[in-house]
Amino acid sequence: MKISLAAPSYTAYSVVAAAQQTMNLIPAAVEVPNEGTRLVLYGRPGLQYFATVTPANIRCLWSGGGRLFVIHGGNEDEIHSNGTLTTWGTVAQGTQAPDPAFIASNGTQLLIVSGGKVYCDNGSGAQPANFAITGTGNTFASNSTLIDSGQYQTPPVAGPFLPAWQGKNILIAGIPYVMSGVPNDHTIVLGSVPPNLTGATWETAQGAQVDGVWGAYIDGYFVVNRVAAGQQTGRQFNISALNDGTRWSTLDFAIKEGAPDNINSVLADHEQLWLFGTDTIEIWADVGASPFPFQRIDGAMIRDGSVATWAPCSVGLSVCYLAGGHAGETIAYRAQGLQPQRISTHAQESEWNQAGYRVWDATSYGYSEQGHIFWVVNFWQQQRTWVYDLTEGLWHERAAWNPAGSNYLRYQPWFHAFVPEWGQNGMHIVGDPATGILYQQSLNFTDDNGNVVQYTRAFPHLINENQWHYDHQFELLMEQGIQTPAQFVPTIGLDWSDDHAHTWKENISRLKSAAPSGNYTQRLIFRRLGKSRDRIYRIGITARTKVALIDAYLEATQGFA
Repeated sequence: MKISLAAPSYTAYSVVAAAQQTMNLIPAAVEVPNEGTRLVLYGRPGLQYFATVTPANIRCLWSGGGRLFVIHGGNEDEIHSNGTLTTWGTVAQGTQAPDPAFIASNGTQLLIVSGGKVYCDNGSGAQPANFAITGTGNTFASNSTLIDSGQYQTPPVAGPFLPAWQGKNILIAGIPYVMSGVPNDHTIVLGSVPPNLTGATWETAQGAQVDGVWGAYIDGYFVVNRVAAGQQTGRQFNISALNDGTRWSTLDFAIKEGAPDNINSVLADHEQLWLFGTDTIEIWADVGASPFPFQRIDGAMIRDGSVATWAPCSVGLSVCYLAGGHAGETIAYRAQGLQPQRISTHAQESEWNQAGYRVWDATSYGYSEQGHIFWVVNFWQQQRTWVYDLTEGLWHERAAWNPAGSNYLRYQPWFHAFVPEWGQNGMHIVGDPATGILYQQSLNFTDDNGNVVQYTRAFPHLINENQWHYDHQFELLMEQGIQTPAQFVPTIGLDWSDDHAHTWKENISRLKSAAPSGNYTQRLIFRRLGKSRDRIYRIGITARTKVALIDAYLEATQGFA
């Protein structure tokens, strides 16, 4: 008889109810109705070495216009298509691992939010983005100077100009100049000749550096939610000047107003600005108003907050995030439009909400490959990776494998960027925050940079009114013989649990080799499997080649006692 093979990971609060695991295997539908199998399991993408960065702490990847940037440690580097690096600038680091950073672009500039500070890369590396200092004054073409208006008051007022401003930029009546000298507190010598102006407005980015937790880009504006400190509320977010990440005004801000909780992070998606609070979520839009262009969409509030600052993510046509707050514990949601839908199951929620499980340090990214859209959620302290397939609506797990200890390790890809201009069909580049290694990821790669991948599938309970059944043989239908004669032949192991998934018989030690190269029809059968009232089979596959699991069959005799 055919038994259920392909399904998502689902270990219930009680393993007596369900103890299914799908590790490094992707459930995929067969999209024609006349095939005997409607859902199969394919191996996850493999990894191939691309580059290494030092220091190793990869914190962010971003791509655009055929270029790839990485924040690692305190460095901003560009990674070229041949794997070489160019260091562009330095940024602050945070104290909470894995310490992700954020990058966005307006087409000509990069906004970088790192270590609680905001930077702008204008093409020459990350530079602190500072708030503007403004005033009025008179300009004189005869000596190329700007005199602050305070000098003309009675009595004269001390000017704001500082010697440290020399060599910096200043806008006067909207025209940029370089300050070639600052002889005193009320005089600036300009690097080019200005017109004679009276009462002209001037602006220079010489205030305090903009602080920020996370960032976004929408409609020509960079957006950051501010760090809660001193008199500054964590409900505040600021925007840059239009199309200019070097210009920030202390007056260009708004407050999350629908509820008094602080903002964890911001996200721009489908021309809307999401403010993820600790207890609630508000959605704002650019309405073109003056002096501040963004307003909250009437009624666009979700009565669940975000439990992980770095987890909200645009995935395909959806926004995915880990929700929680005053209403209860962590649940994964997928929002299409303004309607969030629960996508986690009781299995994930049981794990995420157990005592001591840290969810606030989760990071996530989305990507698509071969028609599937994935949301990858990495939990740093737990060293666990859960992946939701938006195409199939199913979860699976991912991990690396340690052959020496026969145990799973942390999944290496923690950050992701896709560069469509590289290679034949674009490249998925992923980064390991612990080793500093960047990999190319692809379903065309079937190992982890030369290391084997271990696949595990734990089946549903096989139980019939708690009566004995006698299992004679188990057969796994999988694609075999596709490796070259020189390649490693996959090893398939089988074990089982007869005590409702509390213990396992043989630690997948009943092993068989897959068919040799070119043998596509060899059967894979395990015999003399004993008896049980409740049997859970588990298969493990060690391979460096393509893995495709199609079906499973069991020959058994039903007992009556």
